[in-house]
Amino acid sequence: MRGILFAAIAVFFATQALGQTPPPSPGPFGLTWGVTKAEVEGLGVQLSEVPQDNGWGKAFTARNLPKALGDMESAVLAFGYDDKLWRVGAVSKSWENDAYGSRAVARFDELKGLLSERYGSGEPVMKRPANEFYEKPDNFTYSLFLNERIHAWGWENADMDIEVSLRATNMSTIYYLLIYEYKPLRASVQKSKKSQEKDAI
Repeated sequence: MRGILFAAIAVFFATQALGQTPPPSPGPFGLTWGVTKAEVEGLGVQLSEVPQDNGWGKAFTARNLPKALGDMESAVLAFGYDDKLWRVGAVSKSWENDAYGSRAVARFDELKGLLSERYGSGEPVMKRPANEFYEKPDNFTYSLFLNERIHAWGWENADMDIEVSLRATNMSTIYYLLIYEYKPLRASVQKSKKSQEKDAI
């Protein structure tokens, strides 16, 4: 019995010494969390750097993803400060002349259903306008544009935080934003960001 125990301990420390890591975790749109920019480009994805730093580290707009939603307009991939994919955002095409938000809400509900089938029921992230004017049905998109309303749904599991939300570019143009974040890498990104800010001041 003691021999089996010592053998197990030896295997454990040998594994640690070899620096073995858990198998890669699948991400959205045919991607894998933790891969490098070069590995993503190796899939045929076309990347263009986003010049401003949004606190995500190196970020790139992406075209020709392995998988995509039919109404996706664009996607942004963030690799943090150590070249590991940890955040993916997707923006839909815009629905114009949709003051009621009816077409976007229908698509939102469809995506919410699909995501709930895969990740569980999730939780609403909603805020209704306090002002009666923005509560009117024909001001739905306008209330989003002025941040008087939040219309979103979120999911969380051991690996990911996911959120789909409706956004507006003016009083009658509306789109959805879908965000995935890989939690095991998020902490290191935040730590690297703080370290860089500390060095800068």
